[in-house]
Formats: sequence, C-alpha cells, structure tokens
Amino acid sequence: MRFNCVGCGDCCRGRHGFMSLTLAETAAWLRRGHRVAVLLEAFPATGEQEEGPGLQLPVDYGVEVRSGGMGLRIAPVFGADLQAGCPNLADDNACRIYDDRPAVCRLYPAQTHPLSVFRKDTRACPPEAWDPPAGVILVEEDGRMPPGIQTMVEAFQGELGRDAAAKVAICEALGVHLAGWRGDGIVIHLPAVQDFLDAIAKVGARTGEPAPMSWAVRVAGAELEAELADADARLGASGDSVAHVFIPVGTNSTDVRAG
Repeated sequence: MRFNCVGCGDCCRGRHGFMSLTLAETAAWLRRGHRVAVLLEAFPATGEQEEGPGLQLPVDYGVEVRSGGMGLRIAPVFGADLQAGCPNLADDNACRIYDDRPAVCRLYPAQTHPLSVFRKDTRACPPEAWDPPAGVILVEEDGRMPPGIQTMVEAFQGELGRDAAAKVAICEALGVHLAGWRGDGIVIHLPAVQDFLDAIAKVGARTGEPAPMSWAVRVAGAELEAELADADARLGASGDSVAHVFIPVGTNSTDVRAG
C-alpha cells in the first residue's frame, strides 16, 4: 500500500479529537499556548485487561497506584486538543510548526497505536492519496510496515511507555486522580495551560518520592461498580478542581469543551 499526501488538511481538522503526545511534545504544545487533555483509563494491577473499545494501551503503559484498598494501574494519555481543528494549521493547509511537529503528525497516516491494526478507512485522506505509483510505501506485501517507518513507530511507542510514570506524577501534581475503567469508560480532564506547565515543572524539579495518592474510578455499569466496591476501590466522581467529563464506552462524543 502506497500513500502520497495531497495537502488537503483534513487530518488536521478535528477528525480525531485528541492526538497522543510524548511528554516533551506536551510541554512544547503547551508553551505555544495550546490545550492538552488528559485521558485516563484504569485496569487491574495484575495486568488483566478487559477486551473492547477504549484507549486500550498495553499493560506496560500502566503505572501502579492505589484506589482505596485496591491496587490498580493507570494508563495516562496526554492528547493535543484538536476538537476544533489543529491550532497550527494555516489557511493554505500548511503546518506552521512543520519542522517541530509531533511524531504522530510525522508518521500519519501510518498506525502509531500499539494495539491497533492499520486500516485506511479510519484515515482522513481522500481516495486520490492512496496507491499512487510514486507514493511512500506504508504497508509491504507481507503486511508489515517498511523498516524505516517501523523504527520510528517503535521509538514513539517506547517513549510513551517511558513517559507513563512521569505523566501520572504530573496528573497528581495537577490534582487529577480520577480515571475510567478499561472497557467501561474514559475520563477526560482538561487542565488550564499554565497549570499544566506548572505541574510539569514541579514534577521535573521534585526530589524524593511523593506521598502516595488515592485514585478514584468512575464507571457506568452497576455490576462493575459493585465488583470494584467489593474490591475496596475508591469510586465515584472526583473532588478535584480540573474540568473533566466521563465518556462511557460506546459513546461517540469526545467533546469536553462544556466541562
């Protein structure tokens, strides 16, 4: 499968809601004054995972925390807020930060999610972008990515995994400690830009281990809520001051602008 960008800009116009960023990319995005959302899923500390939709990040992206009397893992995603379109997209569809654009932009439309399979019908690109004779090869005949693209994708995924603990610490510095349960729902927080930058700086300057924080889990299903209550997890809405929204699995909306 070959691909050649036709410069339509559709991939930058909010189709994807949020774009995953590494920690370094997050800081750069925020310094430009752009919003970054925090998307959080929780799953058992044992590594067991529910099948189904959601963020569905690998177990090694999860950071062990406590929720009441229960141990669990938190999988953090810092996502550039593209709901209203990319703030770096110019009127002529050019990228204003092209040389410094995030890894997902550099690799698009290649698949960067570690547990997803590439499908061009999930991409914003028009039909004429696909399979031109001189296009870049995205998928080899054996179904694999070309080595160069694969190396870049693995480097990006590796950085996300290494960032996970720092991202959870930044969440705690922000006062964010509410996650959805994998396969049931996602909690999306939208901190103020300066608060986010301050939390990153605070965690970067920290010496020693911080006091452990008790995380809360918000769920949609009564049966799951009862199971987690039996496991002595801390349940319900968060008391933190950061605007957030709970998206049950199966809901298409990811609009958090209403708080």
